[in-house]
Amino acid sequence: MNKTTLFNLKKLDKSDPEHLADVVSRIIAPDCFPIDSEGMLNAVGIDVQFSDHKNIQEQVVYYNSVKQTIVMNGIYKNTKMYRFALAHCLGRLIMFADEDFWLPIESSGTTICELEKKANKFAAEILMPKWFLESSIEKFSKKELMDLLGVSKNAITWKTAAFYERTNTIII
Repeated sequence: MNKTTLFNLKKLDKSDPEHLADVVSRIIAPDCFPIDSEGMLNAVGIDVQFSDHKNIQEQVVYYNSVKQTIVMNGIYKNTKMYRFALAHCLGRLIMFADEDFWLPIESSGTTICELEKKANKFAAEILMPKWFLESSIEKFSKKELMDLLGVSKNAITWKTAAFYERTNTIII
């Protein structure tokens, strides 16, 4: 992993979350595949800690901007959901750094739903890049892709559905 600063990544073009994800992965982890979400956050100076919050369903409990720390719910550690949640956080930190991490600035007209969709697209492209799917989608089943990429069934289903819409390829 290459070290860089979040400040440098915030200067990148953020208009297309999928393109941004490709650029960020090439900057931070050019030779890493599948991507290590936690390692990418560490490379930009963000620490990931785990806390015991069994009564809370959220993967990410909070982000401390002063300490540059993301606190995740410990019950999700080392799960496929945790990798996506951390990639999602990286996307939010880069794309929406000038806004509060959890809530958008009201005057921007951006809704939380729009922020989440963009961060999800970023996370999906970081973990399941188009270049990999284009060369692998017909070679592997969804289960095999989940295992290769370390992603959940929901994540691979969402990403492959988008791929299918674009290419008219059937994924089993």
